[in-house]
Amino acid sequence: MNIKFDSFIRFIWCFWAPIHPYIRNFLLYSHVVHHCGRQRYHLGYLKEGKTVRDLKKNLRRKRFWTCHITWIDNNEVLNLRRFHGFQYQYHLRIFKDGEIRGHYERTPESHPIEHMKEIGMETRREDFLHFLDGWISISKRDRSHL
Repeated sequence: MNIKFDSFIRFIWCFWAPIHPYIRNFLLYSHVVHHCGRQRYHLGYLKEGKTVRDLKKNLRRKRFWTCHITWIDNNEVLNLRRFHGFQYQYHLRIFKDGEIRGHYERTPESHPIEHMKEIGMETRREDFLHFLDGWISISKRDRSHL
């Protein structure tokens, strides 16, 4: 995409982003669209002794921000993304049971249809393990206190 078109799209999203959660929820509630379960790309579990709140602070230092233009997966407690330019993002979710899932994908702002159809979504596991260094465990523990 060219810079003028990117700027135009960003301008449109300034108006769409604040109302997006309400429209998404209405479409889900009215059964126009469907979403349930959890998206692919399991990474591991929050390490024992670590909290979601502290992980969020740590990821903020690594330029991850709350993502509002998204599906809400079952039992999700944290939904963050890190832009990789305007076109792509790292998308990370943490769940009540401590599970962490993440994927690399096109941003909904730059490619809304491809994003929704999960075209080009990939794991980028090594990148996520780097972002989560010291925070992630492969084994599942009882994380009901989250």
